Amino acid sequence: MKQKYRACWLLAATLLCCSYKLSSEPAISSAPDFTLPDIKGRTVDLRNFGGQPVLIHFWATWCKPCVKEMPEIEAAYQALKDRGFIVLAINTGDRIDKVRAFVESRHFTFPVLLDKRWEIAERYNIIGLPVSIFIAPDGRIRHEIQGGTLTAAAIADIVMKME
Repeated sequence: MKQKYRACWLLAATLLCCSYKLSSEPAISSAPDFTLPDIKGRTVDLRNFGGQPVLIHFWATWCKPCVKEMPEIEAAYQALKDRGFIVLAINTGDRIDKVRAFVESRHFTFPVLLDKRWEIAERYNIIGLPVSIFIAPDGRIRHEIQGGTLTAAAIADIVMKME
């Protein structure tokens, strides 16, 4: 009887590890296009950035790990924007006045877009925040990072490998 339970636990652990591995590494597929307003009222379309490395960062003002990553993203953006690096920080669900105040008080210079109803987040299968998706110049998703662990150095490393 003990061997039967041991075999079940081994099978369950194997399936769990395999499914985690599959879900943590994005399939290399084309990034879904979208059009969203930014905090200044302009329309931004992902397809306008073809041929450039893009970081799409899903976040919210109430999300502490999101807030922690934003200065790191700004530092990477400042260091790499002359090489064509684009950041599209997509706020999910906050009111525009709250987002604008947050961004302006911290002097972030990358575009901040508004996905009030999580429509674009759903297209990208976003469940929790923060999530950062790296799109290579060929328009394919190359990396997905969850949970507030991004640093400027990690962003630079990923972007350099995508060029």
